[in-house]
Amino acid sequence: MTNVHFTADSTNYPVGFGDLPKHLMNKESIYPLVKSQQTGKPYDDDLCAFRCLAIHRGHEIRCIEGPALVYFRQWCEFRGSNDGISYDLFPDFEDLFDINLEVYSLDEEGFAWSVYKSRGLQDTTMYVNLYENHMSYIRDFSMYARKYRCETCDRNFDHAGHLHKHQRVCTDKTKYVYPGGFHRAQDTVFEQLEQYGINVPGDQRTFPWFICYDFEAILQKVDDRPTEFLRWTQEHVPISVSICSNAEGHTDPFCVVEPDPNELVRSMVSYMEEISCKIKELSEDKWGWVLEEIGRKIKERRDAVADEKIDEEEEEEEETKEPVDPLQKLSDRFASYISQAPVIGFNSAKYDLNLVKRYLAKHLELQDCEGAFVVKQNNSYTCIATDSLKFLDMSQFLAAGSSYVGFLKAYHVAETKGYFPYEWLITATKTQKKTSLPPHEAFYSSLKGAISTRNGIYIAESVERRRNVLFSRLPSLV
Repeated sequence: MTNVHFTADSTNYPVGFGDLPKHLMNKESIYPLVKSQQTGKPYDDDLCAFRCLAIHRGHEIRCIEGPALVYFRQWCEFRGSNDGISYDLFPDFEDLFDINLEVYSLDEEGFAWSVYKSRGLQDTTMYVNLYENHMSYIRDFSMYARKYRCETCDRNFDHAGHLHKHQRVCTDKTKYVYPGGFHRAQDTVFEQLEQYGINVPGDQRTFPWFICYDFEAILQKVDDRPTEFLRWTQEHVPISVSICSNAEGHTDPFCVVEPDPNELVRSMVSYMEEISCKIKELSEDKWGWVLEEIGRKIKERRDAVADEKIDEEEEEEEETKEPVDPLQKLSDRFASYISQAPVIGFNSAKYDLNLVKRYLAKHLELQDCEGAFVVKQNNSYTCIATDSLKFLDMSQFLAAGSSYVGFLKAYHVAETKGYFPYEWLITATKTQKKTSLPPHEAFYSSLKGAISTRNGIYIAESVERRRNVLFSRLPSLV
């Protein structure tokens, strides 16, 4: 991080001795109090605040050492320590010595700003100037400064009283202007229900069901040169999709292998819609009482309106469109919430959805779905929603750069990321008459310039033998 400016406005160090610049030493309205009037030696203690108090209480400047020491001892007895006075102890100083303390700071141009504003609880007020850690007594406050500046908005005033009045209402702090607006956290549907007296327990405010999916693609070789400096060598073509859910009856993985991308996406959407119907059924069982409670309250509100007497003049007026009841809108929102199944992928916003976007919109019937919407950021589809499905990307909710391998390890998942011979499987027909995994060399990746580890291949072979899912099924499915 560069170009950072730090400002310390309070150190809590004791206020004590110190040198003063010329503009303060030559100020007639100030007693600098940097050296003794009797000996001419500079002060080397932390009693400047108590010397100011001695002058304020009528002692001659030549005779303030004794009273200042008495006040300091009173302060030490009051505090129970020999420490001097610091900024955070100014209120205690006021209470002990029955004075109002007003602390200012003065720059070379004669502009003063308030460092500490008294609460105004006492009858008498002591004005002091603070420079670094040294206090000087202001003997003529009317001659002290040319202008008084508000630190919040930098506005200047002729009199300190005007400054104090202004500070009570000043709100001109730093303003951040966002042309597109800024994010405001919206109430969840359950928080909105609370506003109408419908309280859903905390353990019932989480949507427990979801659908997971993942596409695999073959890399078909192409030789396309759209420009002199750009050459396309391979094209990703979807070949299979795996789907699973935690909804009852759909917990077993479902795999579709289909060389026709259009038919592949159609089969995927059809199966997801089937799962969504089951999830909606489970949701209605879980939150049906909420819908009933909303319906009851809507009926009560309508009956209350119907019972009100309407003036004859109002009856004769031209009919106007009846406004929609906010509770009815909330009912529609909640019904939509429990009817929409989350569809989760990993890095799907950038890869999976872009892989099938030319076919997905048609099979989701986005053009005919009234509640459908798409959220696109650059080349990523972060959300695609219909009345029954909402496609989301898990990586959007993780730290930037999170990998799928790291995600599985973080949650101690026994399964690992699979290994796929992308550059070997360039056509669907290549899997015909294949009943086992291809040789180790087939897992070479020109992008990484290496072959997958043999340990990874052994894992893949173990999965293939145990589940008999991938290559043994391809001949019958393609």
